Amino acid sequence: MKHRAPEQKYYQQAQQKSAPHKVARDKSTKVSATHLKAQLFYKCVLPVLTLLAVSLYSAAHSPLAAHFSHFEPRIIHITEIPAPATADPAAKNTNTDQNTAQQNKNSVAIYLRMPLPLLLLPENWGGVDSGDGIPFTKRIKEGKDWRYFIDKAAIHQNSALLEKMIQDTHQITLNGKDDKNLIVEKLHIFSPHKRKPFSSLAYAEKALSGPAIEIDTTKGEVFDTLIDLKIILPDAHINDAITLRSGLGEKLKVINRLANIVHIHRGDKTTKQVTIGVLDSSFDEGTSNIMMALNQLKSGIWHILIGLDHVLFVLLIILAAKTWQAVLRNATGFTIGHSITLTLGVLGHIPQGPWFIPSVELIIAVTIFYGAIVLILKKPELFGFSNVMMIGLIHGYGFSFVLSDVLKEGGGLDFKSILFFNLGIELGQIIIYLAAAPLIYMAGKYSLENRLDWRRAVALIAIAISLFWIIDRGTTVLAVI
Repeated sequence: MKHRAPEQKYYQQAQQKSAPHKVARDKSTKVSATHLKAQLFYKCVLPVLTLLAVSLYSAAHSPLAAHFSHFEPRIIHITEIPAPATADPAAKNTNTDQNTAQQNKNSVAIYLRMPLPLLLLPENWGGVDSGDGIPFTKRIKEGKDWRYFIDKAAIHQNSALLEKMIQDTHQITLNGKDDKNLIVEKLHIFSPHKRKPFSSLAYAEKALSGPAIEIDTTKGEVFDTLIDLKIILPDAHINDAITLRSGLGEKLKVINRLANIVHIHRGDKTTKQVTIGVLDSSFDEGTSNIMMALNQLKSGIWHILIGLDHVLFVLLIILAAKTWQAVLRNATGFTIGHSITLTLGVLGHIPQGPWFIPSVELIIAVTIFYGAIVLILKKPELFGFSNVMMIGLIHGYGFSFVLSDVLKEGGGLDFKSILFFNLGIELGQIIIYLAAAPLIYMAGKYSLENRLDWRRAVALIAIAISLFWIIDRGTTVLAVI
């Protein structure tokens, strides 16, 4: 075997010399494969993702949203009506009418104001483009668009059906038991410019002091109409534990922008709850200010989480920064900015023209476009503390619109509401940061070529969505100027 040793040694030396070339070839092959995957990502996957994002948003931007972009809040007053002091005890045995059978007992009255479409729209309604019918309305097609007008005759002729719709869509629980004996005593349908004050119990009682059915509209378009209701709960007491629920509008995406202002009046004490979304309010004698604050806190959290434009901007704050210290610094600037204008907006220090709200929404879309461009250009210095704080001033006005409507319709300024609503917005931002952190870590670790690939992808999707908003909201601004 010794005669093979020189030959074996020769082959070992040859392998050692060729090894560097083999490693280089392997690296070259690996780089080429990675480059091919990156090209596939940019040329195929990314455009599909962008198109999908725009398509999903376009689908979510239903025809209803155009009509309910600034939903009137739902305002409710709950109070007790004492039994008449001079009532005849024998009357309850002789009178069989539902509306008077309980005249010797206390009852609870609910005064409610809400947008009429919230009550009338069927759950399976396909939108204005479909031409689907809406109860108690007449349809007229003008060009390609359908318009819906209140059918006053149908309401008067079928008032019992309308009352049943109200009863079926509102659930009252007293001391843990469902009360199905709801009596719709009065209803008033009217145009917004003809509305009467409703911010206090006295105003609500006065607004519903007219006939049992009153319709006071100008053009009578259903999407520009409100309804006031007086609902009676016979044989009930205001000190009972009361829960008021309604599933109205839960199928509508815009329900997440509907504010509910519920007051319960017990003697000289008034307790108020403010929530956003589907109505579900509970009151008992132990209802505390802490619960009120928690409701407002929840409203602030929900308000930012359902706002895709605000969520996108917060994500851009994270992605544009090089370090988490920079993220915290810029997030602080955003907080300072939006807190200032949120307070100013609620205090009424904003222009009152119809152009202002859509203009702010348009500029918010532009800020998202700007942040995405900064991310693509890799210029984090253009998205620093000062710039983000200035942009926060714009977003703060956007946050203030819902809360200012709530306070205006709900009976005056409440600094606790401002404070806890703003704290809710901050908690919502923290939730976004905490949810994004592990995703960003994983995306940076497992991206195809380097950390900035997927960031550019997110930026391009944000640009596509923001351009859609800019066109859509710009059209709205032009229409009101």
